[in-house]
Amino acid sequence: MTAKVTTTIDVRNIIPRERHPLIFSTFDNLAPGDAFLLVNDHDPKPLHYQFEAEYKGHYEWQYEQQGPKDWTVKLKRSAAYDSYYIALAQGPRQGRVLIISALLYGAGFALFGLSPTFLLSLALLAFVGATDTVWSAARGTILQIITPERFRGRVMGVFQLSNRGLHPLGQTETGLVVPLIGAREATFFGGLLVTVVTLVTAWQVPGIAKFRWNETGTPNADGKKSEPQRVAG
Repeated sequence: MTAKVTTTIDVRNIIPRERHPLIFSTFDNLAPGDAFLLVNDHDPKPLHYQFEAEYKGHYEWQYEQQGPKDWTVKLKRSAAYDSYYIALAQGPRQGRVLIISALLYGAGFALFGLSPTFLLSLALLAFVGATDTVWSAARGTILQIITPERFRGRVMGVFQLSNRGLHPLGQTETGLVVPLIGAREATFFGGLLVTVVTLVTAWQVPGIAKFRWNETGTPNADGKKSEPQRVAG
């Protein structure tokens, strides 16, 4: 089924610092299955890295035109995209959301390893998936907020590469531990490890939990709104 294109964003005529907020806001407001067109004068690969880091599995990226002068991308919101969980991670108190979602993810994963019934396991899988979505979106949102615009694409690219690299490491660890202590025990201790590391991190770096985003920017000297302010506490 062809996606309904609701609008076209030509970022060539938009101030650089206003481009990404507009693009992500437009995407978040799409109905499931709808899309918009993005026009740029270069290949927007850094933006693609950001979408992979924050919306992986919830969007479709399709090139309509690839140079040599202009690039046009169709960005579609997948029908399975759940804006509620992403919205939780993009609220003003991302630090608190980050810590709480990580703790709930670890606890849910540990309980999954102890689950005695199929139905409970199914419910815990859904819970772990939801908390993982919030956790991932919170990490991506915080990185975008604290990273200067000129470095944002590169930072998000490294972030995405690190995410991809950690999965094989986790699979290797599981393959080594399961024969020694069993699948259920390995799952339980994996979730417990996430919970403990999160608690220790929150204790040692209290600024993470206090991190919040003040979305009410103040006017600059030129009368334009400043970028959202970062507030600790």
